[in-house]
Amino acid sequence: MKIELIFPLLLSVALLAGCNQIGAKTVEETAVSTIEPAVTPTLTNTPESTATATPTYTPTVTETAVPTPTPTIIPSPTPSLQNLSASDSVLITVPRTDFVLSGQSDPNVYDIAVSPIDKLLAVASNQGLLIFDLVTLDLIVAAEEDGSVEKSVAWSPDGTRLVVGSGPRVWIWNYETRTTEYEFSGHEVEMYHVAWSPNLPLVVSVANNGTFGVWNVETGEPSAPVQPFGMRTIQFSPNGTALLFNQGYQLFVTDFLNTTAIEFSEEHTDLVTSVSWNPEGTRFVSGSYDDSLRIWDLEQEDSIMVLEKHVDDILDVAWSPDGTYIASGSADLTTLIWDAETGEPVYRLRGHSESIRSLGWFPDGSHLVTASEDGTIRIWEIP
Repeated sequence: MKIELIFPLLLSVALLAGCNQIGAKTVEETAVSTIEPAVTPTLTNTPESTATATPTYTPTVTETAVPTPTPTIIPSPTPSLQNLSASDSVLITVPRTDFVLSGQSDPNVYDIAVSPIDKLLAVASNQGLLIFDLVTLDLIVAAEEDGSVEKSVAWSPDGTRLVVGSGPRVWIWNYETRTTEYEFSGHEVEMYHVAWSPNLPLVVSVANNGTFGVWNVETGEPSAPVQPFGMRTIQFSPNGTALLFNQGYQLFVTDFLNTTAIEFSEEHTDLVTSVSWNPEGTRFVSGSYDDSLRIWDLEQEDSIMVLEKHVDDILDVAWSPDGTYIASGSADLTTLIWDAETGEPVYRLRGHSESIRSLGWFPDGSHLVTASEDGTIRIWEIP
């Protein structure tokens, strides 16, 4: 076995341990199953976890009656969308909505997440966790701890809760009750990425030093010790049976139920910054500091397409919910919309004055939301 595969297999065992804890809890509560729970694999010489769960932290919540900060509508410039399938002189104007975070002299947006069931937008920013109505653009909630900077956010599959990475902490926030259910600690540096399992009560977190945590959102306890896996970004497959992540330039897909792993060839020439699955879970796309995107096929276990039109770092990628498009946000101040089948660029979205940090599709794929270091969030209607 290659030494690189030890890491994804250890990861599989860690996640499997969390899954078996959940399964054992279900058997104990229902007392109807006659099947013995599966034996949980154990690791030898695993350092003791320093992770703890403290369900006591509740951020200050500002309701809509006092909308702080207040979104400011900015007229959409014309043209706002460039059709790359035609000549460079042919421009298409499409509806676009912009709003700006205010309240600080230097607002910054680090991550966004569109709710899977409602037209709500969660924003991780240097002004705390903000939730907007994507139809009215009203600020619904501002949950903020003094001096907090929220770096990553993801919705639960049912759209009722959020996992938020804030500094070295991970907290579970209930949108319906406006309260924090759990706060997890164990990382030593600030968060880079968080993700919520689509079919299990588990969330995972990756910090800027590459450490990885698994947390049970039913019990409020860590499911595995925080481990130094050297990750940067991570995402569950659409059916929840696999985990896609990177170590530096390298990409892995690990099936944590079967403890198997696929190691993909190291084709990016710089750090991988973002990944996204297609809706079927058969392919995924990766973005890198090498200014390129690559589409990978799970069955072929290899890269099948290279997308090269950006001229600076790729900071986020997002496959559309219907599988038609791939969006990529870049430090070159543009967002590109690619045809997912041909790999050809279809649209270029312009307007941000700083790097595009995060992308989010509406569940029906009709609009794309882009967030930038310039403190603006833009909503684009995609033809």
